[in-house]
Amino acid sequence: MPRVDSDGHLVIPQDIRDEMGMRPGTVVDIRIEDGRLIIESEQDPEEFWENHLEMIREMSEERHEEDRPAPPYEEMDALGRSHIDSIQEMAKRAESKRCE
Repeated sequence: MPRVDSDGHLVIPQDIRDEMGMRPGTVVDIRIEDGRLIIESEQDPEEFWENHLEMIREMSEERHEEDRPAPPYEEMDALGRSHIDSIQEMAKRAESKRCE
């Protein structure tokens, strides 16, 4: 589990940085909501979607190679459902920003 060091630094785990498309220099928004620390990447929505589409293509190719379909949402493990939920929430936010 990540820990805050004596200088207040927190290392975001690599798998989370990869999933969020965070690279060195990525600007993030840090705030508190309902007593929770929220860290959001301020990545360009188009770049975000391109990264996720590439990830989906890679996963699709792997599944095709393994010859197994993606499981239905209800049968996914908690991490898979969380990932899908996060993508859907980010899509809603990107769409609402685009409509402003």
